[in-house]
Amino acid sequence: MDSILQKLLIPIVFFISITFALYSGVLISEEKYVELLLISSCIIVFLWMVFGYEYWWLPMFFFLGLGGFFYFGFKVYLHEIAVLISVLPLVFVIVFHEIKNKRERYKIPFLLWLLFGYLTVHLIGMFIYYKLEGLTGWGNIMRRYMDALWPFLILVPFIYYGKTKYISWALHLFFLAIIIRFFLGFAFYLTEREEFVYVPGINYVLPDAGMFTDLRFSGSMLAILSFCYFIIYKSIMSRILFFILILLGIVGTMFGGGRIAFVTLTGFFLFACFVYRKYWLLGVWFAAMILFVILINSNLELLYSLKPQARRALTGLLLNRELAQEVGQTYASDEWHAALQKAGFEAWTQDFFTFVFGRGTRRFEEAARYEDPMLGLLDMAIVTSRFEKGLWNVLVTFGLVGLVFYSLVLLQVIKYCLPILLRDRIQTPLHAMMFLGVYLTIFWFLLCWISGDFPSLPIFFGVISMIAANEYNLIKEKQDKKRFQFLERPINLESNAEVN
Repeated sequence: MDSILQKLLIPIVFFISITFALYSGVLISEEKYVELLLISSCIIVFLWMVFGYEYWWLPMFFFLGLGGFFYFGFKVYLHEIAVLISVLPLVFVIVFHEIKNKRERYKIPFLLWLLFGYLTVHLIGMFIYYKLEGLTGWGNIMRRYMDALWPFLILVPFIYYGKTKYISWALHLFFLAIIIRFFLGFAFYLTEREEFVYVPGINYVLPDAGMFTDLRFSGSMLAILSFCYFIIYKSIMSRILFFILILLGIVGTMFGGGRIAFVTLTGFFLFACFVYRKYWLLGVWFAAMILFVILINSNLELLYSLKPQARRALTGLLLNRELAQEVGQTYASDEWHAALQKAGFEAWTQDFFTFVFGRGTRRFEEAARYEDPMLGLLDMAIVTSRFEKGLWNVLVTFGLVGLVFYSLVLLQVIKYCLPILLRDRIQTPLHAMMFLGVYLTIFWFLLCWISGDFPSLPIFFGVISMIAANEYNLIKEKQDKKRFQFLERPINLESNAEVN
């Protein structure tokens, strides 16, 4: 089938290109730009389906890094669009291409299948419940479950149809998207012009538009990825560029005003020192942090000299909590997060069933209406299971069983990838992706009780790294085995003597 398809592709594409060029001229002359845009989109989709069968999974990395959503009266998030874009060429591959997958591939761990099955059954159970109750409004329910399920919609077919030789492309696309996202957010911080966070016409909106909080994620990711590229690429110019990006990422994270973001940045430095076994740097860091904490607590004027967002990010170093709230103006934030913690615990321990299996999520319409805006937002968070904390999001939505399954899968990522990192350190984009997966996994465990969401991002990066690393090791083992067999091959000394 592949050979026949390849022979037909060239004349088909040539015919479509000529037809499109002629018809585009007619549409432009008649100023029918909307029709031109629609036809162009259809052709791009067709070409992507035909020629994207090897790269079908790559758009997820770019869209995941860029984030945000399109708004058409309702939100369509970019990672949801990426799943659809990835499925189109994948269907083409399955139907028209004979994939002879005889090579040894990494088998999906049983725990990953178990987690995927549990989440799917949970979603089906919610649909059945709403169907029996005669309720509608499944859109936001499906979206909430998609926040947990999207990694599996890419990972499962990647096992059979993904080509790990493009893993470096995936990381480059993610890095490029993070750079775009960071500089747009940073430009908005400096100018406060909405043109940097909103694209009219297509109604694209960057994450946290109208606020600076997205710099917490984009800035920290920019610093971490730039560090990895700084290690991989050895030329002087490359290292200067990536060093500048590291500094910009740190500054942008501080401008985002997140206390947790500051912790993740310092934690990233500690993790890098651990991977490279630079224990003396850990000692220097601890000594520097102790001195910095003493300086901050003894000289508050230093904090007040900073911009409000950077001041807020550093208030976590103040030993007096009431003073920290006053300096960072975090009274409302601390009260809000304390209320979320309490609400999450109460929702999880509502009864034995919710304790073990969770309560899923509900429709927006089920949230009560309060005159106090904070009570209204709190009830909305309870109804939709969005507590701004990974631990309570998992426990309330999927129960203790879901938390155990998630934890076992994440521990498997650490168990497989961390020894490779400690042995090889960061040498290639694959190692960089592995570094990112392990880092996100460890810090989800450490900080899930005060921030985060479902651990979808750690699972996505971690499992793809496991698959690629396993295939790389299998190929290397085969090459070493062939080399060893060649060295062990007996030499016929008599034939050599005759030749001489």
